[in-house]
Parts: sequence; C-alpha cells; structure tokens
Amino acid sequence: MRNGKIRIGIMGLGQIGRHLYHLAREIDDIEIVAVADIGKPEIIQYLLNSDGVDEALLAEWSLSQPDLPARSQRAVNDNARKAWRFVGEMEEDARALADAGLPAGFHEAAADIYQRLAAYKDMATPPAVAEALAELLKRRRG
Repeated sequence: MRNGKIRIGIMGLGQIGRHLYHLAREIDDIEIVAVADIGKPEIIQYLLNSDGVDEALLAEWSLSQPDLPARSQRAVNDNARKAWRFVGEMEEDARALADAGLPAGFHEAAADIYQRLAAYKDMATPPAVAEALAELLKRRRG
C-alpha cells in the first residue's frame, strides 16, 4: 500500500481484465499501477477506448511505457493508408474457412476493421491515432 491505497496490476485485458479495470477505477482505495497483455497496445487502446476508459490507460502507460504514443502513431502511419488492400483477402479467407466448416469470425472482423480505415487510402498524410480510433469506432451497417 502507498498513500493508503491498494496498488494492483492487471494481467490480461480480455473481457474479464477490462471488467476488473473498470471496477478498480471506480474504487478510490485502489490504484492501478500496471497493465499487461500480450496483445498489441493499439488494439488494447482501441478496446478500452470503446469501453470509455482509454484516458486512464494512457495515463498509466505514460509512466510504464512512455514510448507507446510514438509506437501507436507509427502503427497508424504504417498501416492506415494501406489497410484497404487487405479487405478482399480477409473476406476470401473467411469464406474459405467457413466452407471448410471452421470459424470465420476473426477474418470477417479483420475485413471490417480494414474497411473502416479505407477512407485514408488516398490521403497524403496518415491520420493521428485519435482520428483513426474515431473512424474505427463508427458503427457500420452493410
């Protein structure tokens, strides 16, 4: 304990980890001091952003992973403008898996994510991380 608070770290930000994260943020006597997950930081940030707690995570990461904002921006720089190229491939993979009686959900989701970034295809400069996240969070119907 420091300053009368229980200090915790959360290993894994799947559904349960994110739920624990939300609960811990609501209790004044608990301080989240570390968050670890094997997923890519930009995916974790996206999930927590969609849950509405990304600001707290970014504050923690500024202490534990100060280079993360630059890494996230590099990931957006490297991928947002070419994401459209992978939509067809992901859709084809999903169909092949479904035809073989296997789950196709991952590839269907990847195609949807890549499609959401297609607006950046012809841009001279890549979007900022916050802009790309906002585009990903838009609900699409199709």
